[in-house]
Amino acid sequence: MLDKRGWKRLEWKIITKAQRYWVQDENCFFGIVKMEEVSELIKVGQNQLTICDVGITWMQCAWSNVPLWATAMFDQSGKLFQIYFDVCDEVHLDKEDSWFTDLIIDVVYDLSGNVIVLDEDELEFAYQNNLISLTQKQKALDVAQRLKYTLE
Repeated sequence: MLDKRGWKRLEWKIITKAQRYWVQDENCFFGIVKMEEVSELIKVGQNQLTICDVGITWMQCAWSNVPLWATAMFDQSGKLFQIYFDVCDEVHLDKEDSWFTDLIIDVVYDLSGNVIVLDEDELEFAYQNNLISLTQKQKALDVAQRLKYTLE
């Protein structure tokens, strides 16, 4: 079963207080989450990049006809430090209730120009354990590889 993720990122229980703003037209959604209180920091990757802390802002963008959910991450000074793309099985744009189903695999673009595809092993595990179909697995791999090629 694929996880459903809302733009407010309420599933991130460690974000205990945030300012949230959104705007949408018929084909595109933008949402901003500015963290005001967090119960713990989140650091990722070999460089231990902080992606969740007080003052960090996530600007999200999604399109009705594109199986991606993009999150641009800004540090406390407002400097962009990473763009994170969730590959989606479904994108549902419904104003403040917009959400996507996470197709497990992700693509990260950092400001050094590196493009990294994440969680291919988790995608394979989900397929081998009948949590996703072959069609979903292939869609995830295809979208991730096309995005990687485009960003490189």
